[in-house]
Amino acid sequence: MSQGTAIVVGSGASGGMVARFLARAGWKVTILEKGPNYFSGLGGPASGVTNSWANDEIGYEARTPPIGQDVTLEPRSFRNAGADSTLDANGALPDREFVGDVNTLPTTVGGGTLHYDAKARRLREIDFVANSAFAQAAGTSPSESAIPGANYADWPMQYRHLEPFYAVAEEIVGVQGPASGKPGGPITNPNPYESPRSTPFPMPPGVGQLNSLLTYYAAKSLGYGAAPVPTSIVSRPYRGRSACVDCGYCLDFGCPINAKSGGVWQVNDAMAAGATLLANTNVIEVLFRSNPGTGRYSATGVKYMDTETGTTGTMGADLVVLANTPIEATRLSFMSQIGGPDGLSNTDPSGQLGQNLMFHLQTTALAVMDHEIHSCRGRTSTHTNDAFWGSGPSAADFDPTVPRAGICEMGGNLNPVQAGTEVAAFMYGPSLKTYMSLAPFSNRLAAFTLQGEDMPQTTNHVDLDPQIVDVYGQPVPRITYRSHPYELAASAYYAPKMLEVMEAVGAPGTPYPEIHPIFAASINTTLPPVLPGEADQVTSQATNQTPFNDIPASRHIMGTHRMALTPDGGPCDPYGRYWNFDNLYHAGGGLYVTAAGANVTLTMWALAYWVAAAINTGISYGSGIQTSYASRDVDDNLSKLTAQIGRYDPDTMIGDLFNTGRYPYSTFGSP
Repeated sequence: MSQGTAIVVGSGASGGMVARFLARAGWKVTILEKGPNYFSGLGGPASGVTNSWANDEIGYEARTPPIGQDVTLEPRSFRNAGADSTLDANGALPDREFVGDVNTLPTTVGGGTLHYDAKARRLREIDFVANSAFAQAAGTSPSESAIPGANYADWPMQYRHLEPFYAVAEEIVGVQGPASGKPGGPITNPNPYESPRSTPFPMPPGVGQLNSLLTYYAAKSLGYGAAPVPTSIVSRPYRGRSACVDCGYCLDFGCPINAKSGGVWQVNDAMAAGATLLANTNVIEVLFRSNPGTGRYSATGVKYMDTETGTTGTMGADLVVLANTPIEATRLSFMSQIGGPDGLSNTDPSGQLGQNLMFHLQTTALAVMDHEIHSCRGRTSTHTNDAFWGSGPSAADFDPTVPRAGICEMGGNLNPVQAGTEVAAFMYGPSLKTYMSLAPFSNRLAAFTLQGEDMPQTTNHVDLDPQIVDVYGQPVPRITYRSHPYELAASAYYAPKMLEVMEAVGAPGTPYPEIHPIFAASINTTLPPVLPGEADQVTSQATNQTPFNDIPASRHIMGTHRMALTPDGGPCDPYGRYWNFDNLYHAGGGLYVTAAGANVTLTMWALAYWVAAAINTGISYGSGIQTSYASRDVDDNLSKLTAQIGRYDPDTMIGDLFNTGRYPYSTFGSP
């Protein structure tokens, strides 16, 4: 029996997970994806799904990749939020300073999880309550931002609420990692910086890459608890999919053998349960009506455009879930007159829709080794050092004097074409030939990427560019953004520590004492957009190819649809529902309250399952709608949500724990 009809906008990590759950729960689901579909056989066994990917360096690195958003046809605009140098004579911001690629993600079935290098990280206990921890240390109110100049706040749920949803997502998706043991415990985890787990990873880590192992042992020699990094790439044959063969074409590439555990596999499950997928279908408006006498609204469906023919149409539904990226979900809302300066009355009672945009401030340390270590072979990175995330993992471990930054990915690779294009603006002829033959970055590179937490700020936001439209005639999203002093200081604090680890490669007692760095350096987005003074054209071209500019390129997008317990705290309730709508939801990175410094996709999957379960139980749909919540309400609702895991995913380890009454509440607390 059908529960009702649902439209899910977007087929990436969040859209795939929402669609999967709702379809398995009996909803009639239609997934609308703006981009094309490069997969065949979806809706059947995973072993029968094929794709169009290839290990094509030219196609993916030197040209606009087929899975990427073409920024000539669909650009974004950017301006620096409040930088004195950008203000006009009246103290106003310019309309824009840049038009092009501003943190775009692949537009295709499967979304950004086709191109990523697939780190699958849980947040920690402290990350959900960091504002309260700062406030307690300072003796201030936890209801106010503890970080001056930011809009810092606690999440409406805590780690113990989301832990089961992390566990089910890891198994549905297929995540490799080092924590092992028995479901329900005990679990042995070599990473001392992570919070407790109820289940082991579904599969062990894959092969460690040499450039990751070198820095892993260097970090261990300095006393850091480095460990294999949890990754959503299957290291063993898994649910009909082939294991990773470490081909080296991972970050920015689709996986020809389907070893990447992306959103397309939840789409496949959804279609197997009866969902319909419509690719090349660009949703351009959410249709809704006002409910007289209530001050509330109900979504009735969407208006869409066929991207191949340009024809438009409408589709009705009982509920609509915007599972596209935070930037695109904000854009679609504003184009529909939901929130923003042109929004209809009270469609966003918080006034924060599109605000608190966060990207992660990435700090990079690079080293060139004195031996060939074949960096371009294998996955991008296989190990992590979480010591620079900040104190934790629990609130009891919190120390406000330790800067909060993020995980440090250990590895890094550039294939030969990538390495060539990085220097093509200023190197050519014999010098380029020598550079390519030496291959310092494709054969000798080791790198760290610190995923630094950036502060939520109301001045960092998305709106509609008043003058520029895309190829479909729709206004493009405009990004207004500037880093907060907190993350800049954290980056400056940890950059020398990253270099210290890099310089410890080959230390006595490590397994590779014969390998040492020739050169090491740190770069990040704290540097100015161009060099001071009259920078010549060649230098400008070079610096614009690196993180020496202000335009974000982390591909981690969070915060435009902040969850909150009350309507004044953010645009969405704790279950992703737009506060003044009965049946309109966001599922994805936009729900983030703070940008704790870890890769975003696993938390997006967990939140998507959380949102879908809340819809299906009626907690945040139909008669279960509340106009505000208290923390106790989130506690009281938890058992209803976790029962959904046992009902619709009973074949998972976490589902079995709930169905047999063995979930370790003694570790995580009773609801």
